[in-house]
Amino acid sequence: MSTKTNQNSNKNSAAGLLALVPKNKFDDRNLDKINVLSDSEMQVIMKDLLEWTKDINWPIALPIINILSKRENIVIPYLKEVFKSQDWEWETWILKYLVSGFTNESINKIKKELKEIVYMDIVDDDFVELQALIRELYIK
Repeated sequence: MSTKTNQNSNKNSAAGLLALVPKNKFDDRNLDKINVLSDSEMQVIMKDLLEWTKDINWPIALPIINILSKRENIVIPYLKEVFKSQDWEWETWILKYLVSGFTNESINKIKKELKEIVYMDIVDDDFVELQALIRELYIK
């Protein structure tokens, strides 16, 4: 097997794809490579990439959101899991910075999860902010 073929098969393996995931909040060296992955390759690392959107203040968060925003068709199932996390601040970031750019068709695919959040009875400032955002932008 040639070296080039070996490199391509290594890049496309799960381990090769996981190696592209940022290692810290400043690690943007593989973003160009991640940006051109196929949908099936992206699915291998989607959950790991979403982890880097937990704090919008991290330098890596917005560049990853920009990449994910182009893949709304495959990110939806992973967002459903985010909305079950009870990490209200993370969910707020996802709604403000990622979902806000989605088509109505994609937003409709997560309406059930958003409605569940709106009707939960939890007293927490971050949660109240999340509920207000959902009501304002997504549940009319």
